[in-house]
Amino acid sequence: MARAAERAAYSAQYAAYQVGGFTLDIDRKALLTAEGAEVPLRPKSFSMLLLLVENAGRILSNDTIMSSVWPGLFVTENNITQCVHEIRNALGAKAQQILRTRPRHGYLVAADVVAVPIAEDCEIGVAAAHRRIAAPAHASRTGAAPSDGAVNNGIVQLKAKPPPFHDRGAEHDTGMAESHEALLKVVANRELQSTDLAVDEPARRVWEATEGDPLRHAVSGFGARRSNGLGVESKDIGAMTVVSADPEQLRPSGAPRLSLVVLPFVNLGGDPKEEYFVDGVTECLTTDLSRIRGAFVIARNTAFTYKGKLRDAKGIGRELNVRYVLDGSVQRAGKRMRVSVQLIDAENGHHLWAERFDKPVADFLELQDEISARLANQLGAALIAAEARRSERTPNPDAFDLYLQGMAWINMGPYPAHLSQARALFDRALSIEPDNVDALVGSGCADFWEVADWTSSERVQRILAAEASLSKALSSAPDNAPAHLLLSAVKTYSNRPVQGIAEAERALALDSNLAAALATIGLAKLFVGRPEETEGYVRQALRRSPRDRLTFIWFAVVGASKLHLGVYDDAATWLTQSAAINPNFASTRFLLAAAFGQLDRTAEAFAEAQTALALNPGFTISLFRAYPECDNAVFREQRHNIYDGLRKAGVPEQ
Repeated sequence: MARAAERAAYSAQYAAYQVGGFTLDIDRKALLTAEGAEVPLRPKSFSMLLLLVENAGRILSNDTIMSSVWPGLFVTENNITQCVHEIRNALGAKAQQILRTRPRHGYLVAADVVAVPIAEDCEIGVAAAHRRIAAPAHASRTGAAPSDGAVNNGIVQLKAKPPPFHDRGAEHDTGMAESHEALLKVVANRELQSTDLAVDEPARRVWEATEGDPLRHAVSGFGARRSNGLGVESKDIGAMTVVSADPEQLRPSGAPRLSLVVLPFVNLGGDPKEEYFVDGVTECLTTDLSRIRGAFVIARNTAFTYKGKLRDAKGIGRELNVRYVLDGSVQRAGKRMRVSVQLIDAENGHHLWAERFDKPVADFLELQDEISARLANQLGAALIAAEARRSERTPNPDAFDLYLQGMAWINMGPYPAHLSQARALFDRALSIEPDNVDALVGSGCADFWEVADWTSSERVQRILAAEASLSKALSSAPDNAPAHLLLSAVKTYSNRPVQGIAEAERALALDSNLAAALATIGLAKLFVGRPEETEGYVRQALRRSPRDRLTFIWFAVVGASKLHLGVYDDAATWLTQSAAINPNFASTRFLLAAAFGQLDRTAEAFAEAQTALALNPGFTISLFRAYPECDNAVFREQRHNIYDGLRKAGVPEQ
């Protein structure tokens, strides 16, 4: 930290830094191309890039970045992730040459940096046009420094004297400092959108003077010369003058990826006694959605400022700088509670997704959790699909963009063609960033699904590749719940079901809404010889996420457990429901053929077998017997129920 602070002091001597064909104009806080065009970049993203450039060649940890870019504030690493994404988008094709990620360590600028000194006759002022930039003093990170400076970790540290500050005398008093700090707190709170700050008296006065929108104002003073073009009216707050500015000039450029606000749900019943329940649904959902990896969710206190007001999704999106707005309502009718919710694209006002369901009124706290979990699971897939569509239009997608596109393919169904598309996207992401955790998890997911549906002729290789990818991801991010969930399935399918159950339980401990982890435990119960326990776990999963994209697999898992138990009528019922949800999943059709075969429903068994073989022509009973491997004696004995049913349905042995 001391070295970073020392280096930051040098920036007062420089007008700009040049790196990779770009110029960071310090006075304007602008990133410029070689042609002088400004590249849109939010203030915090610019500050982070400037910090890294000032420390070129050094790895800065997340803690160092957070304490420097957001001093005195509590923020999460998601803020850094969003800034890195915006910086790389701004740098385009040169992003990977300039900004490097070092997993578990931090970030660094790896390119040559040139410092440009301030011209001798330059004055500091609000208008950036008043600054003239002197000719740059060129030096590479490894080359010799010019005679009037020195090279330190890639920064040319010149001996030029910083220009004197314009002294405004009495304005530099305690009141000015207090008001300035207050405004910075309020503006930071609006910009970060993920931190709730206690508003003290100076901050309250700033908020009132700026009519609740400090992003529309700039501070005149603090050594800065007034600029007539900055605003048209001013208000005095103690020793500070707040000047109205054009909001479009101060608004951040482009909402962060996966950014959304959960607006307070509306209590349509109107009973004040139920208001706390409706507010609780909003709060629980805000918390649950914040667990989505990479999501940027507006804090509850900010969202609740819209309670009881007319709602314009596009306007709210602009005010909070978010891409998505989630709006909903709750209405009680007798002993049932109706929940309606819609996801809106804040850029154009289009409705992206909607859901409505009724639940019987029981314990209110339990009902809150159930509603929140159900919506969070469905929204996760909806948001990924929306972001994938956006990222397809990005000229220079980064690793996370490609990950989102890959997951969108998998979410459309784990079919061979979809898995092939997804794997190609994950491979591209890993070629950009070999240690990207999300892409590693995605790659492991694609490999596992090929094994799960018996569509791959390289089952051993795929399962080993999946485990390698997931283990590498967890070495960098040990608390990644989806990685633990997938590793659970991988271990279950590779003769380690007890370890698989432990991994699924770990995933649930990290994310209690991860319904698929419950279903995976139910699957593993088959492999430990306790199929009678499978249905209970799957029913828990269905309760948490009844419209999950994986419900067809969960139904098939219960169907398989019923086949193991020899309850063929129940097996046929569950498997028929699975096939109705997704008629193109070959595994379900083979199991249903076996159930019909054991029930002596010969015509239906044969028809199902032919449908399944059309989906997976290479399937045979011997293939099914060989994989997945399992040493459990009960499992191996009960498995014969399926082999016999497949034979009766006419599935080939070899």
